[in-house]
Amino acid sequence: MFGVDFVDPDLLTGYEDRITLQADLSHQLGDFPLYLSIDLDVLSDSYMQTNWDQGHYSFAQLLEQIAMMWKYNSILGVDICGEDTNYSAVKRNQTIYRLLIEKLLDLSNE
Repeated sequence: MFGVDFVDPDLLTGYEDRITLQADLSHQLGDFPLYLSIDLDVLSDSYMQTNWDQGHYSFAQLLEQIAMMWKYNSILGVDICGEDTNYSAVKRNQTIYRLLIEKLLDLSNE
């Protein structure tokens, strides 16, 4: 199983540039199918409200990483987790959910 914890700052030492990170990951990916588990708490709280520690990713950065994984791998399935079940948060987060699902559907149809 291959996983990357984008919250751990030590893991990204030397990868301040996402293009370098993507290039290195692309060499490790591609030889086997992936199951993507998208944890929404990697997003900055300006994009998504969760009930966990928030990350610092923008929505564009998350989509970029997902597209890169899709480009180099067969995707077996996807789950989305990390949301806050508080009613006000769910209402606020609906736009991100919708956009993310639309992107996943677009990628699956390519």
